[in-house]
Amino acid sequence: MLYKVNGYKLIDIMNKRNMTVDELVKLTGVSRKTIFNYRASRHRGTTANLARIAEALDVPVEAFARKVDRDEYIE
Repeated sequence: MLYKVNGYKLIDIMNKRNMTVDELVKLTGVSRKTIFNYRASRHRGTTANLARIAEALDVPVEAFARKVDRDEYIE
């Protein structure tokens, strides 16, 4: 599955949970650089990484990312 991350939504959810990037890194095992790229909407998410982030934030992946088809993913 391909996802496009909405960095603004991810930041908002993290802020509402008072969660820092470093805390999210520790909870998920996702690299700090990758999380910063997601927050800046510069990186499309892998299913595994987004699932770990969603679990740590206690939200569905769709709360901060949306499924995209292959053509939109490549843009």
